[in-house]
Amino acid sequence: MLQRLQRKMRVGRSVHSVRRAVEANQEGMDYLMAGHIFPSASKPGLPPFGVESLRRLVQACSLPVIAIGGIGPANVNQIRQTGAEGVAVISAVAHHPSPEEAAKEMKRRWVDEAQ
Repeated sequence: MLQRLQRKMRVGRSVHSVRRAVEANQEGMDYLMAGHIFPSASKPGLPPFGVESLRRLVQACSLPVIAIGGIGPANVNQIRQTGAEGVAVISAVAHHPSPEEAAKEMKRRWVDEAQ
């Protein structure tokens, strides 16, 4: 079934460990969502995965990795430096008085770091 789906769409998996990332890679996923990287209101009481763990995950797996969890303009560059392909955010944009401006600022910081 996975092969049939991949012809039509990209298939990813949320992972919270290097071991799970390697397994997802072997199972044919197209990309990974990794997190939560920083403390997050959506994961109260759970310890964050952390930037160094994200770096190890990115290095252990050939799939594109998207980081999620507690990411905002102040820490997006830390994610970029791990080799992750991108970020997914909710609160940093949804709770901002100007969501469009918040998204533009995060994108600007991501691109500036890459140059």
